[in-house]
Amino acid sequence: MFAALQVFYTSLLPIFAVVALSAFASRWIKFDTRLLSKISIYLFSPFLILGSITRADLQSSEIAGIATMAVLANLTLILLGMGLARLMRFDRVLEGAFIMSIFMGNTTGVGLPLIQFTWGDAG
Repeated sequence: MFAALQVFYTSLLPIFAVVALSAFASRWIKFDTRLLSKISIYLFSPFLILGSITRADLQSSEIAGIATMAVLANLTLILLGMGLARLMRFDRVLEGAFIMSIFMGNTTGVGLPLIQFTWGDAG
């Protein structure tokens, strides 16, 4: 029980705190969410990933294995999404949106901070 609370306190609580603070602040401060999203996706996320990669102690075979699994996982999700979309008889536009929502998860906004808070630079 104590370990679960510690994980919540050190890993999830900081993420929830940032989300809650942002929601609270947005009541009085009007943020340009499109601009913030673009900055987050095209500037901060690559810097976070590049910084993590440069500090990681990985061999080239490990990097190749990670990249291979990432490609295989995304291909699997795309194929599953295509199959489900056809099974559910979605039109082309809805099928495209459905497939993108399946394989492009919110790893940048939630996944990467969660890994960073949980395992630090080793994650």
